[in-house]
Amino acid sequence: MDEDRLETLLRAGKINAEALRRAETFIRSRKKVNLLELCDVVEEFIIESGAFPAFPCNIGINEVAAHFSPLRKEDGDLPREGVVKVDVGVRIDGHIVDSAISLPLSHPFREMVEAARSVLAGAINAIYPGKRTGKIGELIERAASLRNYRPISNLSGHMIGEYSLHAGKSIPNVKRLVSPMIEVGEVYAVEPFITLPRAQGRVIDRRDGTIFRIGRFKKPKDKKLGRLYDRILRRCRGLPFSPRWFVDSEMALPEVLGDLEQLQSVGIVRSYPMLVEKTGMPVAQYEHTVVVEEEGARVLTG
Repeated sequence: MDEDRLETLLRAGKINAEALRRAETFIRSRKKVNLLELCDVVEEFIIESGAFPAFPCNIGINEVAAHFSPLRKEDGDLPREGVVKVDVGVRIDGHIVDSAISLPLSHPFREMVEAARSVLAGAINAIYPGKRTGKIGELIERAASLRNYRPISNLSGHMIGEYSLHAGKSIPNVKRLVSPMIEVGEVYAVEPFITLPRAQGRVIDRRDGTIFRIGRFKKPKDKKLGRLYDRILRRCRGLPFSPRWFVDSEMALPEVLGDLEQLQSVGIVRSYPMLVEKTGMPVAQYEHTVVVEEEGARVLTG
């Protein structure tokens, strides 16, 4: 890997790790944690550090595995019981890292959170050039099963490229008989998701999401929609974004959402549906971004 790129990724990784530490401190230090305020803590720190969020801060409570980021304070607070996932991405120019933690909100979920952390560590230790990604998935599945948990079979880790969160190859969370080979210099977000053994171990779409991205690079003819399109393109390129990022003195949130709905109707913008475990069981997740070197995987977000 180019030394300049590696240095930039390591810098982004340090910001990402600190953002997650601040999220954990914020959660543990308050009796009442508003979801929007939690996202603001994370995203404002990233920007103050000279980087940008690679995607909106994701907060997954209990059965919500991915793709939820609050838009308003009224979107709620953390519950007293359960498990919460905080998933954060950082980019410096087009160089992206992505990591996540889980925190138990009540005692019964401590073991589940520790299991997710352990499964991730084992997966990272098993990554080296020439290995098939499906073998990493097999290891994740076996490690989860040994701890009496079930991996989420239709979620996976992903290779990261420049301005691309999903750059082609995936690292599954279950065994795959046919899978690509891991190569030196590749960057992966490795993210085991686990749930209870009685769960189905799959996620489904629950409802329209609160996270969007440009799906087709074509500026609309309507001037007002074109201005919003230009703002999104300048800030995010093709990466995911939150409508709240574009609220200002000229556009309130309902107006931004209305314009995004119009952009969706013509296929220019797409939304990510919120993903939940199919049987409603809680999900825990841990994630790091690694770069593949000759001797194995080097953690960038530690």
